Amino acid sequence: MKEKTEMNAIMKVLIVDDEAHVRDGIEKNLPWAQLGVDRVFKAATGREGLCMAEEYQPDVIISDVRMPQMDGLSMARTLCERFPGAKLIFISAYSEIDYYRSAMKLHAVGFIEKPIILEELSAEVRRAVDMIRLEKRSGGAKEDEHTFLSLLHGAAPDEFGKRFSVFVVGRIEMPESKAIRKTLQTALGTEVFCGTAGRHFVAIAEGAAETTGAAQILMRLGAAAFVTRAQANAASQVGIAYESAAARQEYQFYFPKAHFCDIQDEFVLKSPPAVFDAKFAQAFSGCVQSGDFSRASALVSAEMEKLVSPRLCAPEYARMSVAQLMRLAAECFERGGVSCGNANAGLARIETFEEMRAFALSRIGQMFGFASDLSESGRVVYLIKREIEANFTNPSFTIAALARRLHFSESYLGSLFKRHTSMTIGRYLNQIRMEHAKRLLLDPARKVSEVGEMVGIDNTDYFTRRFKQYTGRTPSEYRR
Repeated sequence: MKEKTEMNAIMKVLIVDDEAHVRDGIEKNLPWAQLGVDRVFKAATGREGLCMAEEYQPDVIISDVRMPQMDGLSMARTLCERFPGAKLIFISAYSEIDYYRSAMKLHAVGFIEKPIILEELSAEVRRAVDMIRLEKRSGGAKEDEHTFLSLLHGAAPDEFGKRFSVFVVGRIEMPESKAIRKTLQTALGTEVFCGTAGRHFVAIAEGAAETTGAAQILMRLGAAAFVTRAQANAASQVGIAYESAAARQEYQFYFPKAHFCDIQDEFVLKSPPAVFDAKFAQAFSGCVQSGDFSRASALVSAEMEKLVSPRLCAPEYARMSVAQLMRLAAECFERGGVSCGNANAGLARIETFEEMRAFALSRIGQMFGFASDLSESGRVVYLIKREIEANFTNPSFTIAALARRLHFSESYLGSLFKRHTSMTIGRYLNQIRMEHAKRLLLDPARKVSEVGEMVGIDNTDYFTRRFKQYTGRTPSEYRR
């Protein structure tokens, strides 16, 4: 077999993870041939990963963040110095924003949370492979690319230039660097170096580049191209400027269409606004009690406006705030006997602020619809079930106490419950207790008497009789 040409050179992937089942699972289950990968190597620690990288020089490195001896981030910092062209994909069980930001500073192309979804990881690997091939088509590690990487990693000497403008473009198909570089140099009349860093396309222009012209050219790279700019006063500061501009890329959340943002612009809130607080909760609860959806919508809209006016708050805070709103709204309705399910279902997949605003108003509208559709008798039945499920472990819990708590007579509650559920309240209470007891009995360390007390029956003989009536077996027989 003939040696592959440079364009079709062997594509190598290194997997670094301290858990053997993760390493083996990735190796065995990803469609490597379809992804354009020829060889796959594995390492159990960061130090072993460094040694294998020196030996095999992988094109793509898939690494866990937290590992013994040397963590993935420390390993990646060393690899970035030795193999600047390698593409990094991090996997981690930790979703804190600091890990993500650290990964992006190392120009990682992806950050996948555990448990790993193979389709997501495959997409990131395919993207990394495509980026490598595109870079090779653009000339490989020639002088201009070498200069770009040296500037980005802070390795270029300060005498190289006195000032630079660093433009970062996110969420686009990576363009041909040579063509964009030529266009920018003609428009700006200055030296420009272009390339990719992680998920971003980056243009580094010598001098204080004319902002408008460069931004317009870069925004034309895509219908939703989001361009951020930072300035560096020396070559050694270009990497820091890139990190500053890249950090603002998360604000595309507020700008779904092509937009330019200079990080010198004071458009970001220094501290998050107070939204969906106790005062709002009280007002919203009043709307729920009165069934006033119009007023509730106005309250929500006014609070959400605080997230973007007069300045933008951090996108992660906006997401957290709306998740808090959904939980608060669901609690208000549940106190009235309306079950809303998972109020935040689908929120994590939303990519823009306007989509999130529409989601919040739509979901609250659904909650008001559930409330209007539920009859008064249906609400009472819901409240009965909720009280039983919350108090069945209490031996003193009785139907009489339940009736007093809900301000109805025992006979009314009993007839209403049976009409809606075809069973008595006592039977439902016993069902809840016995089903819970069945789960507790799976633990052989627990005595039968202890299980009975844990489900609200402190008489062991009585508990045994009720359990046998319900299951056909005694608790001891059930365990065998």
